[in-house]
Amino acid sequence: MTNLGRGGPPPRSGRPASATPPPRGSTPKTPVLVWGLAFLLALGPFAGAQDVPADQGPVPAFALIGSVTQKVAQNGPDWATAPTTSWAFTTDLAPKFTFGPVIFTASSTWTLPMTANLTSGTPTVVVPEAYFRISPTPALDLTFGQKRFNLGVGQTFTVGDSLNPVIGFFDQKTGFRGATAEWSPVSWASASAAVSTENGTASAPVTAACQVAFLLDKLQLTASLVGARDKSFNPAVGASYDLAGVILTAEGAAEFLPQGKRPTSASVTGWAAPEAWTAPELSASAGARWTITLFDIDWTLSGEYLHWAQGWTKDETDSWKAAFANPSFRGPATAIRQTLPLRSQENAFFRFSAVSGTEFSAATFAAVDLQDQSVLSQLTVTWTPWDNLDLTATLQAVSGQAGTSWQYLDPSQNRYQASLATTYHF
Repeated sequence: MTNLGRGGPPPRSGRPASATPPPRGSTPKTPVLVWGLAFLLALGPFAGAQDVPADQGPVPAFALIGSVTQKVAQNGPDWATAPTTSWAFTTDLAPKFTFGPVIFTASSTWTLPMTANLTSGTPTVVVPEAYFRISPTPALDLTFGQKRFNLGVGQTFTVGDSLNPVIGFFDQKTGFRGATAEWSPVSWASASAAVSTENGTASAPVTAACQVAFLLDKLQLTASLVGARDKSFNPAVGASYDLAGVILTAEGAAEFLPQGKRPTSASVTGWAAPEAWTAPELSASAGARWTITLFDIDWTLSGEYLHWAQGWTKDETDSWKAAFANPSFRGPATAIRQTLPLRSQENAFFRFSAVSGTEFSAATFAAVDLQDQSVLSQLTVTWTPWDNLDLTATLQAVSGQAGTSWQYLDPSQNRYQASLATTYHF
């Protein structure tokens, strides 16, 4: 089941996401990244600042932060299978190597899954980001490697982001492989661009993106475009406004080139992608977030509505489910789900959290499918009795009948999961 972290789904691209490990089943982008991390760990003896005369120029510096977690979970896989118990041992590493204006930084998650009788499964390594950053001037940052590219202002989804690869239902993003540039000539405006060859084809070898952003007192405005020849053309605009402490957000995007197949008719046997430029889809989101401090506790309440044009209508979802239930059509139906996760067009998201300093936090999250009224909810409570040590209890469950869209999101999706975890940060 997708781990939503302490307060719900992982933060959007460009915001720190270290509190949320990537979903299970992910694989590293390339073995080179793993060897690169091993090389950086070997530089540990050189970590720390050194007093060196200025005329000797820059010296290399290495830092490593991370965490180690053990988690035991009780999982209810679906509506018909008996629950199971599992263990997992996870290490999150974020090395950083600096040499003058050049910085290499990465984030990785190393997981060893285990059954209830402590039989180990196949270890996995996930590397969401690993990139070099060069700052030739204070106003210009250049990156090369695998990195998330910040697009839009959405709280849970960013409807204009078709660049960063999606790795989970809640629009979690992993970094794309390519290069980025961000220019901030003044404090209230910036321009950024990205180029990626990931998933390129002979006719569309490159995907490009650009964005301009303005911060005018309490108002933030963004305009972006993601495009790849014969593959993607996705312009979007977004706005965020601080209204007496309530952060209001809104985004809109147009998808002129379809990203997935749709049922061709009421038949359960045929799906096809619309012809390019013939069926533009409009997506939009709107939300609000309010944070207040009472009795030394920070309280946050947020909600967001999403119309996601690339999702399916109820009739289209029912058509796909009928195909999946038929052994003759299950293979093609599964292939389509892998192309585009089964998600409805109309959704709502709610989050409530309470944080008391660095010792205690509690958060609830609910994702509502407005087409079949099913709800995926999560309650997370974290206690930090000592510095660097977290004890976390989590309950995640689906409310709805068998056959809701939650059941078909991912082969590892659970109907419910209750877990206890211990995390040590270093």
